[in-house]
Amino acid sequence: MPLSLKNIAIVITFLVFSFVNIFQSSHLYAEVNAIKRTIGSSEKIADIFSKGPTNIRAEKTKNEIEKIKKAAESGDAKAQFEMARMCVEGQLGENQKKNTIIWLRKAAENGYAEAQNDIGLAFSYGYFIEKNDKIANQWFARAAEQGHPIAKYNLAMSYHEGDGVLKDYKKSFALAQESAAAGIAEAATLVAYMYGRGEGVMQNRKMAIKYFKVAAEQGNADAQFNLGTIYYDNQANNSADVEIAAECFKKAASSGHGQAMSNLGTMYLHGEGVPKDYANAYKWSIKAAKKGVADGFFNIGLIYEYGLGVKIDLAEALSYYEVAKDLNSENIEMIKYQYHALKSKVLQSVVKEAESKTTDLKKQYSIK
Repeated sequence: MPLSLKNIAIVITFLVFSFVNIFQSSHLYAEVNAIKRTIGSSEKIADIFSKGPTNIRAEKTKNEIEKIKKAAESGDAKAQFEMARMCVEGQLGENQKKNTIIWLRKAAENGYAEAQNDIGLAFSYGYFIEKNDKIANQWFARAAEQGHPIAKYNLAMSYHEGDGVLKDYKKSFALAQESAAAGIAEAATLVAYMYGRGEGVMQNRKMAIKYFKVAAEQGNADAQFNLGTIYYDNQANNSADVEIAAECFKKAASSGHGQAMSNLGTMYLHGEGVPKDYANAYKWSIKAAKKGVADGFFNIGLIYEYGLGVKIDLAEALSYYEVAKDLNSENIEMIKYQYHALKSKVLQSVVKEAESKTTDLKKQYSIK
């Protein structure tokens, strides 16, 4: 898990129509995958733990470092937290990175909420310290008691997932609601999910949509994706909703949401909510494939099988289907059907060519 606030990655499998209209699926409120990352205007220590500094700060002068170190050694929690950050950034030398947790623990024990949340994340992921979800939750709880909204969300996800504690949807919902009220988009997404599934609260679709909208307006890709699915499902009642669905998927896809990329490719492929555009269908399906999304590979297979904006290439189509069928997808039966249907009607030489192409594709997309 490369991020650093327990994030809700709701993956909702949308529609994948074969070109012969055999299969369509739409499932709302799929499983939650708990990931952690911090939120804030500046990069946090936990982000640097996992991916290294990306927002490089100006290095402190020797005098500035000495001043901060003196304050930290005198028990100043904020200075101790700054020492931890400078350690993990490498500003004090590569050999000092191991001291990140020492300074972070000092700041946390002195009541600095940001440090309490970050050391919770360190224990949760095993950054410079042995992984221990139970201790992680103790630190999240201490930060949450001080009103730290991200810590409330992290603790909410622990209760939701049963990480180091017994699952407790009611506690999870209450903490997530408080965090969402403080403006944490991931928390609003979790609240929406729990309303949608009736976890810890009475099931309420309208409230689920309300909270998804709150998170989507803050740029949360998972919420944008969920809204897209909701609007797509409602097109029978309101034909304009399919266009809104496409806009939602565009936003989520532009933020890097793999399944949204695939869904957008599908909509361009069939001209749903957007003008039919095979070039864009190919573009977004390839982007989805690069994210390892099976439906993205499947869409490319359709494009090559039926010559949609490209020259028909059955070996290429078969190879994309073959990769897709070995990945996880709610539409796996459709993918397998299309693969076997095409394989059964092509020459053996095409099958052998496809096998070679499949090997190359897996290497190209780093698929084992």
